[in-house]
Amino acid sequence: MTLQHHTQGITIQGGSGHKIQYNYIGLDGNGNAAVPNSTGIALLGTTNTTIGGTAERVGNYISGNLNEGIRVAGGTGTVIAANYIGTDISGSTAVPNGVGIRCDQGCVATVGVANAGNVISGNTGAGSEDEGHVAYYNNRIGVGADGVTPLGNGGAGITVRSSGTTIGGSAQGANIIANNAGAGVYVDTTASGAEITF
Repeated sequence: MTLQHHTQGITIQGGSGHKIQYNYIGLDGNGNAAVPNSTGIALLGTTNTTIGGTAERVGNYISGNLNEGIRVAGGTGTVIAANYIGTDISGSTAVPNGVGIRCDQGCVATVGVANAGNVISGNTGAGSEDEGHVAYYNNRIGVGADGVTPLGNGGAGITVRSSGTTIGGSAQGANIIANNAGAGVYVDTTASGAEITF
């Protein structure tokens, strides 16, 4: 499905077990040019929602949106995996969102899993703004889908303003974070207990 020119491309409020898979959200039907929504996907207090996934051809292309590509407000068990956020469908050219992912206070989410990380690159602001409880694994943040091509975000790769954030880990896979205009990972003075590892 191609979702364009809406306040939110997709909004889900409440409920559980939702899946959002294989959509173009904020892009044209060819997946190359921006046709923006205000926000690409907004999850409002959902439980166990999956955006993308680990199976073949379930990832979304979430790019070109004016504010967030994905906004998660509250809720638990959100998994964001195997999506391109801020690029065209090749993963090599920026089609920026304002911010790639924003997790508001109270959200509990996992961004990337083993063998199904996201490309979060080319966004105007940060790759991810984290005010919740988020774990990041196996993502490419500030590089193209090939893991090499410079495709930095305009702010930090990840901005942390919360407690209990985990970035990387040997079981799930390290992130590649490079080429961003701000810090690769910026941990604000309001944050505590962040774990950053390979």
